[in-house]
Amino acid sequence: MSRPRIAVCGWIGSSNLGDELIAEQVAELLLDEGGDPTLVTIDTSRAPSDRTTIRHAGALDTIGLLRELRHHDGLVFGGGGLLQDETGPLNIPFHLTRLAAGRLLRLPWACVGLGVGDVRRRSGQALTWLVARGFVAASVRDADSVSRYRTLTGLEPELGIDPVLALPPRSVEPTSHLVVSLRPMNRPDQRRLSTQDGPAESQISRWAEAIGRVAAATGLTVRFISWDDAYDHAIHEAVADLLDVPYELEQPNAREVIDRIGTGRIVISMRYHGAVSAVVTGRPTLVLDYSPKMAALVDEVGPGLRVLHPEAPADDLVTAAHALLDDPAPTGVPDATERAAVNRAVVRRLLHAASER
Repeated sequence: MSRPRIAVCGWIGSSNLGDELIAEQVAELLLDEGGDPTLVTIDTSRAPSDRTTIRHAGALDTIGLLRELRHHDGLVFGGGGLLQDETGPLNIPFHLTRLAAGRLLRLPWACVGLGVGDVRRRSGQALTWLVARGFVAASVRDADSVSRYRTLTGLEPELGIDPVLALPPRSVEPTSHLVVSLRPMNRPDQRRLSTQDGPAESQISRWAEAIGRVAAATGLTVRFISWDDAYDHAIHEAVADLLDVPYELEQPNAREVIDRIGTGRIVISMRYHGAVSAVVTGRPTLVLDYSPKMAALVDEVGPGLRVLHPEAPADDLVTAAHALLDDPAPTGVPDATERAAVNRAVVRRLLHAASER
């Protein structure tokens, strides 16, 4: 029998390495279970050469998306934080357009490791209620996402795990580096992240003061690692310009980035998958909580992670970072194996439904 063709709908093809890692893990899971994944992407040129893709970067691509989905047997919605309007009011309509296209064609669909953040706007709440129901099976990445999905749809997803957090621990030799990954703040009035102003000069100064003091006191060299070159690198350059300690600026690719995070003696991360990578490689991490998903990750992992708001005073950042030197290394989510099995079971149910069409 031929493998069921499954369209994977996430934030794929962007410059964000975290979302590329998610897409690759979901695709591998589908392949392992007998599916044939197709990545729905905003930029087909960014896809691995061995992956089939469908372009969908906006409303003008929707007819083409429908045409391509007619040749598929099912759809995965996720992983990643697709259901949220923290990054702007257009985020939910964009992602749910893809799901609505699949539902219009009566494709069975499932959520796999989906993240559900804050949905503050009534339009987003109504659209989610209308579209994000009727799944074959659904797993979300944390307990907060379970609660939010239930509130938004009246349905109960299963507690799975972020597909990258489900990776087995990696052995990476730490070096004499303080690894730092920063990003822009989300603001309540932003239309989209790309139109949002970067951090204020006062924020850049606070970060530079805290990072410089930690590095000087510990003898560590600062290694900035960008997860999204469209946003992170400029912030790292601005902070680095104010440092009086040695530093490096790195822009790794998706194949390299987890291991590069693992080179840190300690990690300061404002990127979700920066913190996830630190967990996978066992590095104590100060998590900068710009979004509810960051605190949710800290709650799940526990020892080895500490959390502060990104706009906390420099003294607080310094104190928390120093304390990490005495903290145990994070060992991952305690029930990660069982929750990864939930993701796998969801994929199996989707493939079964897809093969029955």
